[in-house]
Amino acid sequence: MNPIQFSLVQCLSLALVMNSQMCRASEDHTPLLGGAMLAFSAPLTAKEQKTFGSGWKTATYTSAEGDKFNLFPLEALTPTGGVIFGNSIPPRVSPTGKYAVIDILRAGIVDPGPSGKPEVQTRQYCPVLETKTGCVVSSQSGELCEGQWGKQGDRWVVSGLTDDASSEMLKHQFGDANALWKGYVNSVGKPFNLSIREVISSNLGVYNLVACDRPSANNVAAYKNIAMELKKVGDNMSSEYVSMKLQGIATQRGHIELRKIIAKMAFLFDEPGGEYQTKMYLVKGDDVRILSAKEREWLKIEYVEKSGRSIQKWIRWESIN
Repeated sequence: MNPIQFSLVQCLSLALVMNSQMCRASEDHTPLLGGAMLAFSAPLTAKEQKTFGSGWKTATYTSAEGDKFNLFPLEALTPTGGVIFGNSIPPRVSPTGKYAVIDILRAGIVDPGPSGKPEVQTRQYCPVLETKTGCVVSSQSGELCEGQWGKQGDRWVVSGLTDDASSEMLKHQFGDANALWKGYVNSVGKPFNLSIREVISSNLGVYNLVACDRPSANNVAAYKNIAMELKKVGDNMSSEYVSMKLQGIATQRGHIELRKIIAKMAFLFDEPGGEYQTKMYLVKGDDVRILSAKEREWLKIEYVEKSGRSIQKWIRWESIN
């Protein structure tokens, strides 16, 4: 090999090394239980690092089935602040692989700060990710973030803390779809009236809501109402995401399909039989889903009120289309 050829090989080798380093610097992957993946990307630019320090701007969860979404999408970093995913502490996965603790900073520019000038203020949090679903179970801060997983099980241990840290770390901190919708409905017309976007934001966004409370027979009505409200306020992307998830609902009782009440007044029964009639009834146009049937006369149905409360009773077959 002549010197010119040798130099060319060196240049190619150097280029490959540099490209490899650049790839590692621009994205970082953490394999999770069952084939799921957590990928950090979009490192802070040199200018952003001068203001906020180093870290990642994006964390993307991909389930084993291929469902993909970003964590904390409503708090994406802007020039005035947002969420920064730490790059010095890798996700701490529990011994069972069921949970992963992530290091994040919530940063913001306070103007004026204590000095009278704009200042950056940050606070560390340690969200707990359920690796199978991508659900952020809780987002704790303070001394809880200084802990680590025990050698066995899903036990979070904080040195010097006598209380059970695991119960705080693993307790679901955010409400489900029924509770969210009920809280929104109850706030309408009140002095503390909340917008649907504010309610969704309190659950870390629609992706986290769906990940933590998968659409099912018990919450489909609440999700449909949420999707409609989001569409009304112009959040079409979130509305379509919820609608897409609703299309795939299926349970052990069969495909979830809404049916209409066609009787002017359809009484509900505790058991299949005229002697079990209650004072409750549905009216023409109400939506119900069939849960089971008995012979050719009785159907067990579920009706979900706007508050999110589920009512499961029996009804005569001819009352439904």
